[in-house]
Amino acid sequence: MSLEHHSTRAGAALRALAEADPAIAALSLWCNHRDGAQTATSGETITYGPAFEALPLHEQMGLAAHHVLHVALRHS
Repeated sequence: MSLEHHSTRAGAALRALAEADPAIAALSLWCNHRDGAQTATSGETITYGPAFEALPLHEQMGLAAHHVLHVALRHS
């Protein structure tokens, strides 16, 4: 899969999760991360909207982790 299909908005938050919470970061590897119109989770795909980028990094990390757990726990 080419990198153009991966989220550019979530990159910093996902990299920071590797240090802050390695377990969540490991789970994030099983998710598809995409940029889109709004932040949401659907199946195995997490979509990050423009408002996500405007959040401080610690909030981006928390929101990304929240959505990763939706995928991991199979919550829609």
